[in-house]
Amino acid sequence: MTEIVAAEARPEHERIAQCCSDMGALLQSGHQIEPNGLAPFAMHLSHFRFGMLEVFETRGSPHTLQVRGCSDGVAVLLNVAGTGSVRQGGREARLQPGSLHLLDDSQHFALELRDDFHHVVLRVPCSSLETAMRDWRALTVSCMASCCGSAAVFAGTLRSIFMQRQTLAPSDFKSCADAVLGLLGGMLRSFSRQVQDDASAVEAYHLERVKAFAHGRLADPDLDVKLIADAVGLSPSYIHRLFARSTMTLMQWITAERLDACHRELSAPGRLRRPVYLIAQEWGFSNQAHFSRVFRARFGVSPSDVRGGIAPCCSGAAPCTQEAGTDCANIGSLSGKARVRKQIRLVPNL
Repeated sequence: MTEIVAAEARPEHERIAQCCSDMGALLQSGHQIEPNGLAPFAMHLSHFRFGMLEVFETRGSPHTLQVRGCSDGVAVLLNVAGTGSVRQGGREARLQPGSLHLLDDSQHFALELRDDFHHVVLRVPCSSLETAMRDWRALTVSCMASCCGSAAVFAGTLRSIFMQRQTLAPSDFKSCADAVLGLLGGMLRSFSRQVQDDASAVEAYHLERVKAFAHGRLADPDLDVKLIADAVGLSPSYIHRLFARSTMTLMQWITAERLDACHRELSAPGRLRRPVYLIAQEWGFSNQAHFSRVFRARFGVSPSDVRGGIAPCCSGAAPCTQEAGTDCANIGSLSGKARVRKQIRLVPNL
């Protein structure tokens, strides 16, 4: 077990320099400390290695700590007491009593400690963690509460092992390390499922918001991703991700909704006298040629065919005018006179 003590026996700048030097040598990483000036700088660090894992406890006064990562490992920070924030790789989370945070030791991170603090930190080789949780990097910095569930079991076990470090026999180190690593993997998998469930619920909520806004403005020919994104307060890239799992992009979905609305109007008896181009314009199609092309691509017939009550065989897009019992597969073999007698009109599939 190793201890580092930065007490008030020396000038503050010397205490800070010595503390940074000692921690760098012990933890194999670079450190920069900036005291907040409201209280004399003080820190106490105790370090203990068991098996492939390391655990250290730090207590001290408020300050900001910059850590230049260099080791190929992962740190799990248990914030026992104190408040502040942790930042790494563009992510930031609040430090709260009982919060757990996963940090990539190979990357720079920063801690802003606003109060007297108490931390217990577990360091795990990256290869060891990946056997238990392959996608751990997606969870870095995120705040995990240790008040209940698997996180509470992990935090309690970690603190117990550290408190009993002087009574553990070397023969116990590997079994304790295996137990902690197993609990860590279980905690991270549980948290990952929670994050995914929360993300799925949030995505479903935003997807419905986007569709509701777009559906209410299908008649606007200027409706596009940017207009929708500005209206619902989301980025265009996030909206594209929302539709990534669907069979259609947002604009394809909008076109399909517009076409379905036009089809309903064209096949409704009360709309027979209204020009096709007006119906298309009212549903956001400003180009008649484009409208006819995409309409035929979706329904297999032209807009005027739907108005006339003719639809491609077996498509179900509109009522079929063939006599009951007519074999659709043999229509092409009928003579012109036979088709006239049966009142069958052939519709080309373009």
